[in-house]
Order: sequence, then structure tokens, then C-alpha cells
Amino acid sequence: MYVDTAGMVDRYGTTKLIQLTDRATPATGALDETVLAKALADAAATIHGYARSAGYAVPFSPAPDMVAGWQACIALYLLYRDEAPDKAKADWQTALAQLKDLAAGRIILQAAGAVAPAPAEGAAVLFEADDRIMTGQGLTGF
Repeated sequence: MYVDTAGMVDRYGTTKLIQLTDRATPATGALDETVLAKALADAAATIHGYARSAGYAVPFSPAPDMVAGWQACIALYLLYRDEAPDKAKADWQTALAQLKDLAAGRIILQAAGAVAPAPAEGAAVLFEADDRIMTGQGLTGF
């Protein structure tokens, strides 16, 4: 885990997390750490899926700061279920867009001791182009 209960409380506050995790009937008025842990685990699994596709070894240790941010945003969105406010939804979409950039190699994770994946051996840039229009023979007489 990159964010724990204390980290989520620091980011979003106890009151909000109680509202989102206390699903007991009747409500207990307490933060349900089991519900929060499930959302955090699901968020970490999402991050790991994108990171593995980019060639990163996971879990990250030490974790770059942005990974904790992604996990917090994704977990919060998951806690809202189908009723996420615009801000939580926008943060979730931003996190997913950045994870897609990570998978595509447009973002490289950096942290003390973390190593970015190496390019594939023997990888070369290949492209196809049309035949040359202007050649030495074609310009004869100019």
C-alpha cells in the first residue's frame, strides 16, 4: 500500500471517510477500515496493472509520491461508488490518464532506488517511406 488510513484522513478528512465507509445499518459513526482497505487494495491493483504493462516491478519500494496520489484518488472515487462528485471523478480520470501515460512510456517513475524499465534489447526505430521523388538522375538538366 502506498497510502494508509492516516494518509487518507490527511488528504480527505475523517468526516468524509466516515460518510463513505460506514455502511452498517444502523450506522456506527466510525470509519470502517475494512471498507477503506478494500478500496485502497483495488486502487493499488489498478496501478499495478498499468505499471506492469510498462515494465515496472511492483510493488514499488520506495514508492514515488505520484503513486500515493494515484492510489488516494482512485480509492476515494471507488468509495463514492456511483455517486462521486465532479471533483472526485475528475481526479480519478486524471489519475487514470496518467497511468495510461505511464503504460505508454510518456511518464517515467522516479524515486530513490527506483529503476525505470530498460528499453528492449535490439529495439530499433523502423519506419516506411515512399520512394524518393527527387534523385540525382531525375534532376539532370536543371
